[in-house]
Amino acid sequence: SAGAAFAQPAPAAVSEPAAGSPARTAILNAVRGALMIAATGESRFKVFHLKIAGPWAYFEGNEIVHVSGAEWQETDLTARALMQQEGGAWKVRALWSLPTNERHTLQAFQRQVMELRQRSRIPAAIFPSNPH
Repeated sequence: SAGAAFAQPAPAAVSEPAAGSPARTAILNAVRGALMIAATGESRFKVFHLKIAGPWAYFEGNEIVHVSGAEWQETDLTARALMQQEGGAWKVRALWSLPTNERHTLQAFQRQVMELRQRSRIPAAIFPSNPH
């Protein structure tokens, strides 16, 4: 009915936090912490995908490390993470990485994310449209 449509909450706006923004920094620091990467400034993420909607965020990227001067080099560390903001802090709800997470396959990560999406009604718009 038309009345029921108005009773539902509006979907959260989807945004992509800009490089250097507080939201992006907080999310990447949470991923870094979950991967146990020291926050020394010698390691960064090359972000392929990062979107936020309400208290949810989804990230995909590779680690890059400082070589010398202005030179950075991509490593073989790839990560994907589903994040949830709780009490002002971003928490990792699902994480997959290579080569550091051989026991948790990409398929197991994708299953975990799908279960969380269904249970928590996470907006589909934060996920890549063509997952690789």
